[in-house]
Amino acid sequence: MVTTSELVQLLVQALRDPSRRVEHVKRFQELVWATEKIGTDAEVERMLRDLAYDLDHFEPDERLRAGNPSLYGDTRLQREIQLALQRLGPGALKGIS
Repeated sequence: MVTTSELVQLLVQALRDPSRRVEHVKRFQELVWATEKIGTDAEVERMLRDLAYDLDHFEPDERLRAGNPSLYGDTRLQREIQLALQRLGPGALKGIS
């Protein structure tokens, strides 16, 4: 079982390390989708699963986004992750440096 803090750590890394952002996002999604139960809070689990789905629309290549209005780039990705972290609350970032 993956922990909520492991998933949050990947999201924080995606924000802090633009050069490896795609890697962190993909790993977050893989863990969310491969895990039957995330943590102990059903609401937190739902938020993380929703975010994993929403991140499917992230495309860092502007040329590939040009023809598809459902795709978004880095700016929106950062907003989506920041919003999710805010919704999870300050406890979600506890112990993450």
